[in-house]
Amino acid sequence: MLDSNYDLKFSICMPVYNGEYVINQTLRSILTQSFDNFEVIIIDDCSKDNTIEIIKSFNDKRIKYYKNEKNLCYPKNLEKCRKKARYDL
Repeated sequence: MLDSNYDLKFSICMPVYNGEYVINQTLRSILTQSFDNFEVIIIDDCSKDNTIEIIKSFNDKRIKYYKNEKNLCYPKNLEKCRKKARYDL
């Protein structure tokens, strides 16, 4: 019998701005979970630090990275992130 969560897929939305001090540990925590039917949507709101380099160092197909052309601030960036999500959860 299959686990009832077997087909569950979800999106993790991460709006980020200058997140180099937390993004590494956050992604490591997410990517080492035993459940792997998810995507991580990261929308970078024009960071000026090493956020992009840290994200790209993971080279994981579940991570979807986008960078805004201009800073949208948190509410609009979060909404943009939500719209990129493929899954309902």
